[in-house]
Amino acid sequence: MSPNNMEQITEIIGYIGTAFVIFSFVMKDMIKLRIINIIGCSVFIIYSVLMESIPLILTNSMIIMVHGFYLWRYIIEQKSLKNEQSQGETTHL
Repeated sequence: MSPNNMEQITEIIGYIGTAFVIFSFVMKDMIKLRIINIIGCSVFIIYSVLMESIPLILTNSMIIMVHGFYLWRYIIEQKSLKNEQSQGETTHL
């Protein structure tokens, strides 16, 4: 692959990452926003590796970790809520 083609592919990957990140901010649902933003940041990490940009790799990795933490916390809260609801249903019988 010629250097010109690789530069074009790298640029396209950057634009795809940008599209996902921008699209994530029009989401009203925070879960969808976080998931789409994680996808965008993951694409940006690929772009950053191709560009050999450590600051971009670190930034997008940290953003993924923050979103991952909040998604994990949401899942734990939902499981806890379901357990509380199922325990409440069995006590009423």
